Amino acid sequence: MKTTKLIAAVKIPMSDADYMLWRINLDYMKDIVRVLVNIITHVESKDEKLIVYFLDGSFLNCDLTISAILELLPEPQFVQCHESYIVNAKHINKYLNGDGGTLLMNEKIVPVSRQYKDVTIAAMRVNVN
Repeated sequence: MKTTKLIAAVKIPMSDADYMLWRINLDYMKDIVRVLVNIITHVESKDEKLIVYFLDGSFLNCDLTISAILELLPEPQFVQCHESYIVNAKHINKYLNGDGGTLLMNEKIVPVSRQYKDVTIAAMRVNVN
C-alpha cells in the first residue's frame, strides 16, 4: 500500500469565512495539488482509488483512503454518507427518503446507507448556507 504525504489539517471550530479559505493537499500522480475544500462536492472510493469531485464538474483521482481524506476535511461540512462516499453538506440539493436514502448533488446521485442516514440529515440541517 502506497503511503501518501499529506499536511494534516487541525480540526478547530471555524467561521464560514475560514472554511472559504481551508485547503488540503492531495497527492496526484507525482504531484501535490492544493485544493479549496469549498469547491469539493463529494468524494467517491471506487476500484481502490479515491475520486474527488468539484463544483465545475471536474474531478481528481488520488491515492488516499476514504478514512484518510475524511480526517483532512472539516466537520460538520463534510460527512460520510455511505462506506464509499463523503459529501460536502453545503452542496446537497435534495435528500430523497428511502431505506437509507439518496442525495442529489449537482445532477449527481449519491447513495446514503442506513448506517449514515441520521448523521447525513443532521449535517444537512447544520449546513444551510
